Amino acid sequence: MCDTRLQTPMSDSPDSRGRIPLPVALVVLAVFFGAMKFPDFRPIGARSGAFLLPIGVAWAGAGKLRDAHPLLRRAGLVLAILVALWAELPALRVFFGVSDLAIDPFVVRAGALVLGLGSLTLEAIAARRSLRARLSAWLGIALGFAAYLAGAAPPVANSELGLMFVAGIIGLWGGGAAGLALGALSVRLVTGPAAVPKAP
Repeated sequence: MCDTRLQTPMSDSPDSRGRIPLPVALVVLAVFFGAMKFPDFRPIGARSGAFLLPIGVAWAGAGKLRDAHPLLRRAGLVLAILVALWAELPALRVFFGVSDLAIDPFVVRAGALVLGLGSLTLEAIAARRSLRARLSAWLGIALGFAAYLAGAAPPVANSELGLMFVAGIIGLWGGGAAGLALGALSVRLVTGPAAVPKAP
């Protein structure tokens, strides 16, 4: 009798659902960075990156809870949407000139802190259910991105790309790293040193 497990497509695997295939991601990145060699494309690429980064990391963070309890999964989705929207406010002000969205940097950073605490709470709840979500790390990237842009002035001509990369790096190594470390600490506090939650 033929083993039907061997006939299951890879796309149906729980670990592969909701993820962009690596070859597709590499091709998209190659095209994007190749286009950056054209000066006329750089402002468009910078604005596109600044707009899509919060949405992308929030989507990735929410996807980490796809195997969680439905209530926890919905709470993670709502939090991810709030994080993406909050991070878009300074991005739209800085890169798209939407002055109506100007908010005091202290308010933006305080809101980012509150949302970050929310992500730590959900990650701890997920850990209690033996699910290692790393939600805080993903959402921390968007929150760090927003915290940096909150105090940034609109870039001058031909400097949009540099500002976007600086904000992205700070989001990754500031907000993302902080979220990863604090998330690990919160998991350890609620589960104990001997517990090892399974990765989603």
